[in-house]
Amino acid sequence: MGELPDFNQAALMSSEFLSSEELAECHGILCGLLCGRAATSFEEYLASLQARQLIESDNQELKQLFGELMIASYSQLADSNLGFQLWLPLDHEPLQDRTLALGGWCSGYLTGLAESCGSQLEQASADVQEVVSDMSAFAQVSLDEEQDQATEENAFFEILEFVRVAVLLVQEELSGPGQRDRIH
Repeated sequence: MGELPDFNQAALMSSEFLSSEELAECHGILCGLLCGRAATSFEEYLASLQARQLIESDNQELKQLFGELMIASYSQLADSNLGFQLWLPLDHEPLQDRTLALGGWCSGYLTGLAESCGSQLEQASADVQEVVSDMSAFAQVSLDEEQDQATEENAFFEILEFVRVAVLLVQEELSGPGQRDRIH
């Protein structure tokens, strides 16, 4: 299974250009594209990022990073052992940063999914429609200042696991079990 690049190293490398939230959004866009259209090319992915001003056309270092990210993500989504992981700041980073990055990831995922599926997304199953609705809510996620840290951490991990499994559900429905070609 493909190992995702180290998020914190990538955040340091790209800090001049992208926030952690935007970096996570880039992975969300990629996963949305791959779930909706497994045959997405690297050029299509870059074009999507450039259209959203998330990458400059001449930034070779970021292009290489996103190339590695695409290979690993494609491998993880195809993993029969359900090894897919979201690309987010590590667990020791502040919860606020991880929460914002998760919101960015969900927003990016919905963007990529809409781009790859177009109007066909409206015809997806009730389960996929519910995932889209839930992800829309998660894209607006914030911390509840009145909750204690342990409660917020638990809520974060529950949402993170829900999103991870939801992506696999959408990917299976739109691409089929063990297949990389779209089912019509």
